[in-house]
Amino acid sequence: MSHGHHHHHHHGSDDASSLPPALDMSVPDEELTPSQFSRRSMLRRTGLLGAGLAAGSVLVSAGQAAATPASTVSRGG
Repeated sequence: MSHGHHHHHHHGSDDASSLPPALDMSVPDEELTPSQFSRRSMLRRTGLLGAGLAAGSVLVSAGQAAATPASTVSRGG
């Protein structure tokens, strides 16, 4: 599949060095500036909060499904 011109560069980035240091997990926390470390910490907390909310949603849905009695299903008759 071609898009009309020839070139030797890539569209998109598979190179981790193009990431900001706060997002590049190959950069240890100790090598970050205080603002980069703060940004990385905030992103970690945000990710944990999102994961916790997603897990809570799944648990609530599963709990509601388990709490629904089978006798409430109507049967024709």
